[in-house]
Amino acid sequence: MFGTNALRGNPPGSRWWDPVWLAWLAVPMLIVHMLEEYGCDVLGRTYDLLAMVWKNLGYPPYPGCPIPLAHYPLVNGGIAWVTAPLAALLARRNLMIGLSWCGLLIFDGTLHVVATIATAPQALVVF
Repeated sequence: MFGTNALRGNPPGSRWWDPVWLAWLAVPMLIVHMLEEYGCDVLGRTYDLLAMVWKNLGYPPYPGCPIPLAHYPLVNGGIAWVTAPLAALLARRNLMIGLSWCGLLIFDGTLHVVATIATAPQALVVF
């Protein structure tokens, strides 16, 4: 992405001002976000996404949960690996579709930060 002009809409200008390139930048950002949700954060802390979903929705743990286990990787994999690249491909024809995932990332990031501040103030230690 950084070494070629193949994913750019305006090669002579800066990548950071090129909306087509920004639409493509959302794809690896979504993939990193999905890995973070299913694995660990940048500090190496692990967490259980499924248990968090059960708790927030008021469902019992499996096998009593009505959401099938295959739902999580299929939905998130479809989002990160299918629809985001498809939206980026369409960015040259319809910029709103291409940049829609950038908006989702901004919204999701804001939601994560606000939720972290609201629920875990002890985690905000200033070094």
